[in-house]
Amino acid sequence: HYQPNPANTDSNEVFLLLDGDERLTVNSESDFIRQFKCSQQDPKVKCVSIIGNTGDGKSYTLNQVFFN
Repeated sequence: HYQPNPANTDSNEVFLLLDGDERLTVNSESDFIRQFKCSQQDPKVKCVSIIGNTGDGKSYTLNQVFFN
């Protein structure tokens, strides 16, 4: 089971959202926000994820959505 790195203090650090068994590593919205070290008062967090096999066009799709 995935364990977050407690030594990680960089608020822009990435974290594992799905483990090797494709299970979420967070249990709630507050857990998700806590991973980003955001204020619970005014969390302005947006998460976009796209999951698929190599060569399925994930990067292409995200580039089309956000940059074209």
